[in-house]
Amino acid sequence: MNKVGIIYNQEIPTARHLGEQILKYLLPQVTDVWLYSLVEENLASAIKSTDTIVSIGGDGTILRVARITSPWKIPIIGINLGTVGFLTEINAAESLKKLSLFLEKKAWIDERTMLQAEFNNNESNPQNNKVFYALNDVVISRTEIPRLIKISVTIDGTELTTYKTDGVIVSTATGSTAYSLANRGPIIYPQSPDILLLPISPYMSLSHPLVLPSHSTIELSINEHYQGILSIDGQININLPEHSTVRIKRSPYVTRLLRIGTIHSFYKSLEQKLKEK
Repeated sequence: MNKVGIIYNQEIPTARHLGEQILKYLLPQVTDVWLYSLVEENLASAIKSTDTIVSIGGDGTILRVARITSPWKIPIIGINLGTVGFLTEINAAESLKKLSLFLEKKAWIDERTMLQAEFNNNESNPQNNKVFYALNDVVISRTEIPRLIKISVTIDGTELTTYKTDGVIVSTATGSTAYSLANRGPIIYPQSPDILLLPISPYMSLSHPLVLPSHSTIELSINEHYQGILSIDGQININLPEHSTVRIKRSPYVTRLLRIGTIHSFYKSLEQKLKEK
């Protein structure tokens, strides 16, 4: 590692202090180190020329960092200051000790599939297309009005069904332990490229989750007289008018997580992490 960036979640009181400790620890050992919060204006430009990112926070912090870093294939070391920590691997107490293993190149790269979501409120002008990338999931849900909405679903151009539902989740394997799991979706092996599709509280319509191959393109269309919200990893939320269509497919980007545990550690820790949720 020649240039390391440290990104901390400014909403966690202890995160900056830990970031400063890591900065001091790394300075004599790497060529260049910087420390920024998630809201730093120069964050995106600093990341472009960085070899490795240290993310300090929880899984939510890594979700934000992943969306910024994925175009440059920059690996992320996750330090957990949150609760469950499916994405983060080491905790604050052991961070300085275990960072030495990364410096000694004893880590491996865990590649995670991401999703690409695209929509256009003005179909006549393709330049209005908006594209977002998600590590966990893309969700279309109802607004604050407590009523079901109708969402039509097609897969690779073939109509599947029209859900009467609170919403529809399209999830990666990484996201299968997040919002999808809360809606009784299956847990998928985290390195799997498959895509998960499931409705949220469906009424008198298809209720079973579907596991789709990685090459699938899913279109979610809000029917007439309904409005919805497009949510990217639960962090970016956009109002959708009626007739909106969102196209979701596998992203050309992946999230690269640096790991020091074995590839099978996911199974070893799964039950404990689920108890913590």
